[in-house]
Amino acid sequence: MSYPESSDRTKILLVLSLLEQGEQTGFSLIRMMEIRREFAFLAEEAMIYPLLHEMCNKGLITSYEKQTEVGIRRFYKVKRQGIHFLSYLRKLYPNHGLSKVGGGVCAKSEND
Repeated sequence: MSYPESSDRTKILLVLSLLEQGEQTGFSLIRMMEIRREFAFLAEEAMIYPLLHEMCNKGLITSYEKQTEVGIRRFYKVKRQGIHFLSYLRKLYPNHGLSKVGGGVCAKSEND
């Protein structure tokens, strides 16, 4: 896997850190980022969905559709390769403050 530019690594670090806590929809990721004001630059649909798509293509995360109370929603889940890359990023940025990112409600799938 080729390594992304530094600014993209920060975005990927944030998303992987959030997904490490559990599966999320794109909307729930946006809400979690809004809570952490320092990451407001990502908390927009126009920013998060292209990043999620790219991360899926790189094999860092996977996505699937699931029926919920409000209809069919797409959920994102970190893959083993994403966990390894997250570990690499945390070593690269040890003082980044994303060792544990909490907040939000995690949705669990029947497949886990």
